[in-house]
Amino acid sequence: MKKFVLILIGLIFAIVELSITNRFSIFGTHINLLMIYTVLLATNIDSANNYLAIGIVGFVFDLLGELIFGINLAWVLLVTWLVRLSMDKLYEEKKWSIAMIFLLAMLLTCVYEYAINQVFYVPKRIDVLTSVLPAYIILNTILGLTLSTIIRPFFRHIMKNWW
Repeated sequence: MKKFVLILIGLIFAIVELSITNRFSIFGTHINLLMIYTVLLATNIDSANNYLAIGIVGFVFDLLGELIFGINLAWVLLVTWLVRLSMDKLYEEKKWSIAMIFLLAMLLTCVYEYAINQVFYVPKRIDVLTSVLPAYIILNTILGLTLSTIIRPFFRHIMKNWW
């Protein structure tokens, strides 16, 4: 039941991103709900449940998305692994450590998306990356921290009280 609920929440995030947030830009960038959900899950749920949920959500995102199949799945699993690794080494239950995890995940994701565009799609100049990088990181980190504050009690309730 836990896994089903986590997958369902992730699918809602993925569908909202694919159908709504990718259609408009804020400060020249977009909201990456899939990556926000990946970090939320990796920081709040145990490893077995988060790898399965993120794997399924990444797979569905690849099925419905525009990128080459498998790229999002591999990326979200890699970010989940990196977040779990960093949590084991330096994570504390404080806002600044969660903020740093979001900042680093968004920085890596922005560079990753730029590299994917360079290799598989229309190459862009490096100044395009540097112009959207601060807005992308700040926008997604603020949204991620806000959602983390809202969703964290729900995740804890799921892990303690559901099967």
